Amino acid sequence: MIRTIVFAGALAAMYSPGLLASDADTVAAMRGCAGERDDARRLACYDAKINAAAPNASASSAPAAAAVGAAAAAAPSAEQNFGYRGSVAREQIDREEAAKPKIEQLTAQVKGVTMRPHGEFVVTLDNEQVWAQKRPDSKVRPQVGDSVTIKPGSLGSFHLVTSGGRSTQVSRVQ
Repeated sequence: MIRTIVFAGALAAMYSPGLLASDADTVAAMRGCAGERDDARRLACYDAKINAAAPNASASSAPAAAAVGAAAAAAPSAEQNFGYRGSVAREQIDREEAAKPKIEQLTAQVKGVTMRPHGEFVVTLDNEQVWAQKRPDSKVRPQVGDSVTIKPGSLGSFHLVTSGGRSTQVSRVQ
């Protein structure tokens, strides 16, 4: 998919008015980029050839090319990723997960409440999160301005707890 996008972008760039007058060396260099197997390097190659062929390119394309170059340098190559699975990959994922900050619960103010056709409520919190009640429960009715707490439950579920201590199962909509 990425190869198709890069190839289409290269074709579009080659046939732009500024490049129609370019010499055959540029086209040959672009064809040389097509042989690159690594997506990031291939894109960087195309960008370099296009920028060299079009010296009048706008300054706004320079930051994008720099970002692509940085991404290519930071992304591991296919050779580096070879055999990277199982316990080796799990250790890296576990280290990254442990470095992320974790919260045990979320407390927020209710900014808006709407009702679904079967009686379930949908609350919008002051942090712009939207949570929907899983099953209608007339005992739990949060109002605008109420403080609610979202707590994790078992098997990936979540519970909305009102300031009065009533709780109901919810799922995040947005």
